[in-house]
Parts: sequence; C-alpha cells; structure tokens
Amino acid sequence: MAQAKINHDWDHTATLLALIAETHRNPETRRRPFRPEEFHPATARQARRSRPLTDAEAEAALYAFAGQKPPQQPGLWDRLQAEKAQTDGNHLQAD
Repeated sequence: MAQAKINHDWDHTATLLALIAETHRNPETRRRPFRPEEFHPATARQARRSRPLTDAEAEAALYAFAGQKPPQQPGLWDRLQAEKAQTDGNHLQAD
C-alpha cells in the first residue's frame, strides 16, 4: 500500500514536470513532446528501452565491451546477391 502511494505521488509529480518542460520545449531541437513517463523514476528506465536487442546487436556489444573487433560476416545484401546469382545461374542452365 505504501508503494502505491509513492507511485501515485510520482505520477502527479511527473505530470507536472512534463507540463513545465513542455512549456519550455524548443520545437526545433525537440520535435516530440515530453511525456510524464520520462520524468517518473519507476517508468523512465522502461520508456528508454523501446525494443530488445537483436542477436547481432548483442554480439556486437559483447565484442565492444571486450575491446575486440567482431569478425566480418557477409551482410544480408551480400547473401541476397549470392542467392540471386545462384538462381540466375540455375535458371540459365535449365534453358
């Protein structure tokens, strides 16, 4: 029950902070409006994480933390081009 009271108080405070920040917002430097979630300490961390990392991003982060360069792997465009070349070659052989 005490946690609910704290959350309720922070909801109120975060709304006021967002309102004050919105009145001083420069639309040229920040196009999207402020939201109360950005000022609420319990939800601010969740608002920053919009999506989980993909496997490739997580692997790159691990290499970066270790101070190593990740091994070069062919990207999606290279794989699509290779597959297209194979199917074009097979198509020409069938004719």
